[in-house]
Amino acid sequence: MALIPYLSIDDMPAKLSDADDRYNSPESHLRRTRLPVPLSPLLEQNIRHSCNTQALLRAALLRSDFEYLEHFFDDIDTRSKNNGGDNHEEVQAFVHFHVLFDAYTFPETKKQLALLHAWTAAYPHSYYAHYFLGEFWELVAADIRTTGLAMDVESDRWEAAALARDNAAITLLHALTLDAQPVRALYLMMRLFAYLGEPAWMDNLFRHQAGEVTDNSDDISPAAHQRFASYGGGLLTPPTQLPALLQSRDPDEAGYSYWLAQILHFCPNCLDALTTATYYLTPRWYGSHRHMKAFINGPQCAALTEAQRGDLWWVKEFDYLGDLPDHADDDDDNKPGTDKSLHRQAYQQLLARPLLDYTRIDTLFAYAKFCSYYGELDEAYAMAAEACKLQAQCGWHKPVKLSNFEYLAQDLIVEGIPDPDGVLAHVLQVAEYFEESSWFLLLACAARHEGKWGMPQKPFPGQFERLLTLIAAIESKHDSVTEVLELLWNGGHEQACWWLAHELAHRGVALAQCFLANVYRGEYEDGPEIQMDEKMAEQWQRSAAAAAIPHSKAAYLLARNYLVPPVFTRQKKPEYLYTKQLLEKAMAADIDGAKLLLMQIIVNSGSPEEAAWVHAELIPSLLESDDDTEQLITSVFLSYMYGTGHGVAFSPFLAHAWANYAQSIDEEEVHKYYLDTTLLLYRKLLINNGIRGCFNRLRKDTPWRELVRTAEAYLPPDFDEDADD
Repeated sequence: MALIPYLSIDDMPAKLSDADDRYNSPESHLRRTRLPVPLSPLLEQNIRHSCNTQALLRAALLRSDFEYLEHFFDDIDTRSKNNGGDNHEEVQAFVHFHVLFDAYTFPETKKQLALLHAWTAAYPHSYYAHYFLGEFWELVAADIRTTGLAMDVESDRWEAAALARDNAAITLLHALTLDAQPVRALYLMMRLFAYLGEPAWMDNLFRHQAGEVTDNSDDISPAAHQRFASYGGGLLTPPTQLPALLQSRDPDEAGYSYWLAQILHFCPNCLDALTTATYYLTPRWYGSHRHMKAFINGPQCAALTEAQRGDLWWVKEFDYLGDLPDHADDDDDNKPGTDKSLHRQAYQQLLARPLLDYTRIDTLFAYAKFCSYYGELDEAYAMAAEACKLQAQCGWHKPVKLSNFEYLAQDLIVEGIPDPDGVLAHVLQVAEYFEESSWFLLLACAARHEGKWGMPQKPFPGQFERLLTLIAAIESKHDSVTEVLELLWNGGHEQACWWLAHELAHRGVALAQCFLANVYRGEYEDGPEIQMDEKMAEQWQRSAAAAAIPHSKAAYLLARNYLVPPVFTRQKKPEYLYTKQLLEKAMAADIDGAKLLLMQIIVNSGSPEEAAWVHAELIPSLLESDDDTEQLITSVFLSYMYGTGHGVAFSPFLAHAWANYAQSIDEEEVHKYYLDTTLLLYRKLLINNGIRGCFNRLRKDTPWRELVRTAEAYLPPDFDEDADD
């Protein structure tokens, strides 16, 4: 792979020659640190170039040096147009929002937006300033919508995502007026509309009607507006006409196919656009593999080389290769799509095709993951070694995807399989230059400290500080700290694990403190033997809940392990309020189990008003949980609430019904004493009031039916309202 053209550090303006201390970029140590063997000179040079360039771009942003950014992206644009769009690798490497605004340097969206607005204000006719502003809103729309299944996305998220989509569309439409061949802006619009649809006002513009202002729409809920506003910025006003370069279209032509045609008009071999178009022909988007094959071999892809076309075949095959078949389905004739032999055949056929170097590297690592999953460790290692060798030869500078390496890392670190080609050292040495994964940086720090797995026993300058900043920026949504510490622990690398855990813990990383609490609590059966120490465990757990680099998981673990009392036990008010605060924080972060514990402590120790809130807001989702334990405990507490009237209407009948249901699903008889006592109590009550006749009168005359009808009470699943007791 040829080196991407760039300006060296020495060619930069003087004010960019030194890295900002706040940024602590790779620029500050590139001159004095060389990558150790086994990285090739070409790979080292390309990594240095990529890191230099990204560091300079981010430093320019921090200094609001928009002139430098303008020159940099104009140069890329000029090369792209002169080469007929054939600089795909350079565009992919640098014309991307996250190259400028990484989570490490710019964790807050409001700061990102402020810088983009400053750029567009300084250069109102800048195509790339408006392009990146449009990409900002596209990424906000994607973040709001989430990657979940459409049926699982809440309505206010759809509405808020539509508002961000509108802002992206309005900004990108303006960008189209600022460049004669705005391929990247057209590509963003195609990608945006493919999964969020076109705004109604845009369709009106294509029909030569006035656009609609979305700011005062009555269809948008307050919750959606609030979610949208949390990212910063307000709603933009749609234009009254479309850019002149957009071709007219028939009313039935709306959709990504129209935008693809506009892109190919300017750049017939736009690989990003054709790859994305292939993806939206997958069955999950109401296409089929037959349609994908026809598209790849069709006239729209005629300008591609066979290696570029390989990227499209990759998209087709990974529509299902991305999901590993279950071991139980290996030989299931009724599930031929999950048979591992078909997956293996697909991998081999894909690797037999002409592929771009980076696509082949990615495919080899994915195949290694597949082989490792099935315990075929020799073949898994061979695929990974081949990928590393190719990366060294071609100089592709990007780190491997973590999802494609986790299984093999387990084999190398825990199972201890031989690593004669230095695969682990190669992967870590590439990854540690980038702030893309705290998982790799954590492992690299431990490996360097101990000199393990072929890594040099010397620190990578500034690495630990960068790691701490990265953990603070992104670990609220991840837990790589625990994953890596457990990986080292289970592999018997106690010195590396112990050093890393204590280094992180003493620097205020909550997740590392939680890990140490778990160790002293004796929760890890594998790994080195450590004497249990409950006092030390609680000390670390309480420290974690107030750590400088916090994590909501720490609050949950403190509440679960040390504060939440046994079932139906009241807490003193100060302790109750503190526990409630911790669990509310954990529940807001979607920590598993937090909602159930919050229900328990409020029913046990909260006011009737708080219990009523639990009944209305928490219990419905707990009853729908796939977790049998959550359903069981919720049923037990519902029986208690109806039987005592705490926060709900008093109803012996519903208390009996829920206790009966809980008993039927309590297979391990965890709540046997309470349920037996409850059922006996209510049955005695019913017997004393006239046995069957009174029970039937209770069934017909007590207010439980009205409570259920008005949604003030719930019935157990499959409850027959008309059956006899």
